[in-house]
This record gives sequence, structure tokens and C-alpha cells, in this order.
Amino acid sequence: MQFILNQQTILANGQQRWTSDYRQTTEYGINPVLGLMWSPLERLSLGMTIRKTQLLNSDSRIQQTDKKAIDVSIPEPIITTFSTRRELPLEIKFGGAYFANDRLLFSGDLSWSNSAGARLSMVNVALGGEYYLNSQWALRAGLFSNMANTPALSATQSGQLEHVDLYGGSFSVTNFTRNSSLSVGVNGSLGNGQAQVSSGIQELQVWTLTTFIAASNTF
Repeated sequence: MQFILNQQTILANGQQRWTSDYRQTTEYGINPVLGLMWSPLERLSLGMTIRKTQLLNSDSRIQQTDKKAIDVSIPEPIITTFSTRRELPLEIKFGGAYFANDRLLFSGDLSWSNSAGARLSMVNVALGGEYYLNSQWALRAGLFSNMANTPALSATQSGQLEHVDLYGGSFSVTNFTRNSSLSVGVNGSLGNGQAQVSSGIQELQVWTLTTFIAASNTF
């Protein structure tokens, strides 16, 4: 994982602050998954998965530079290294798919993860549909939630992570051939919450828009 953030903050009183944050983490672990599938009806399939990722090794390096407007030169960066392993949550998912006919499919899933470390437990929901125009073309669309697993912000604390619940949707078009498929689509989400950029608590609005291309091939 690699994270790079260069940020300039301009306050209402005219003060300015520039920060540079570079983080790199390498992790190794195992991710066992237990799954069950059941088809109570010919056109209905139900499933469940349980997973708990366990990290075996972790190495991190953080380099941070903080320059205020009064600083004549850029200060020396602060470099920190550590090998603390993250605690990852237990995840349980329930899902189902209903084949309305040979062309139309509806699906949905409910996922839950428990609290781990500083992260809280959360529940997310996703709904989707797939429609085959013919044997070569299919349309796919979905709605989903992406709830925050961070605590609600407190005015008496500092250095808190943002807390934003997101809701979104996706749409894609897929073309099939005998041995391959190609999908082109868009994925977007929107949400409101709070963040703590410096002192105090600020209202935050987040929106994301991602376009993607996915291909598969069978032999």
C-alpha cells in the first residue's frame, strides 16, 4: 500500500500551512474464506461467506513534512518506521440471486464486519440486476452503501479520522464472445459527514466517480 498526500490549508484568518505525507506499507498474511451455497428453488440461489484475514508480517514507513507560512525554508521531514500489524475484522456476508427468466437476474447481499482496533462494526447492503439483451450483450446496474467504520467525531478530541457514510450506484455494459468478455462501466457514490482538518470539526461532503474496463478470457 502506498499513500501520498500534498495539502495546502488556507484558514479564514489568512494563515497558510503546507503538509506532505508519504506512507508505504508491505504486509503478508492469510485470508481463509468459508463459503456455503444453497438453491432451495430452481431459480433461487442463496449463499454465505465468513472470512478473517490474519496478518503474519507488516513493515511501514512514514515520512511527513510540515511547513508553516512563517518558516523561511522547508523543515526536515520526520521519518517513522514500525512493524505493528493491523487487526482486521471478521466479515460475514449473506447473499442471494433470483433468475426471473433466461435474460433477467436480480441479486443482493448483506455484509457485516465486527469492530477491530480503532474501527467500529458496520453493516452494508448491495442490490443489483443483470439483463441480457441477447447472447452477446448484457446490461448491469446496482445500488450500494459504504458506511463509515470510524467513530463519530468529538469536539473535545484532535487528530480524528473523517466520518462519512456513502451511498452509490453502478452501471456497466458487457460484450460476450465465445471465450471472452469485455465490460465498460461507471461507479459513483455520494455522502455527507464530518472531518477534522486542523482544529475544530468541519462539515464534509464526499463524492466519487470511477470509470472502469474489465476483461476476462477462458481457455
